[in-house]
Amino acid sequence: AAVDHHAIGQGLQVALLADWRVGSERSRYSMPELAGGVPCPLGSAILETLLGRAAMMHLVVGCQRLDAAAAREHRLIDEVAGDDELEGRARERLATDCGYPAVAWRTTKKSHNDRFHRVLEEVALPAARAHAVSYLGGQADAHFARILGDDG
Repeated sequence: AAVDHHAIGQGLQVALLADWRVGSERSRYSMPELAGGVPCPLGSAILETLLGRAAMMHLVVGCQRLDAAAAREHRLIDEVAGDDELEGRARERLATDCGYPAVAWRTTKKSHNDRFHRVLEEVALPAARAHAVSYLGGQADAHFARILGDDG
C-alpha cells in the first residue's frame, strides 16, 4: 500500500491489510473512533492480530494522531518515502514481492491469511452490531463531523 496524506480509522485499517506499507513523509495516521464514541472492534482485531495486544491498546485507546516517523516506529507502515518517491517505492516493493518463487509465496500468504480471516470472521457480526447502535444513536455523525472539520 502507498499511503499519502491521511489514513484515519477504517482507511488505516484498509492499509493495514496490505502486505507492505509505504507512507509519504507528509502522511498521518490515527484510530480516533473511541474518542468520538464510535466502537472500534474490527480495527482493534486487525491491530491486535498484526501488532499484538499492547500496541493495539496504545493505538485504539490512545486515539492519537501519528506522523510518518511515529507510524513507522509503531509498525503501522514498513517504510517512509519522500513525498515525490512514494509511488516508485511502493512499486519497487511490489516488484520484489512478485519476484519471490510463486509456490513459496502463495503457500506462505495462504497460511497467514487463513489465520487472519478467522479473526475477522469472529469479530464481523459483533462489529456490525456495535456500529449499527453507534450510527443509529447519532454518535457516528458527530464523530465524523469532528474528524472532517465539518460544523454541521
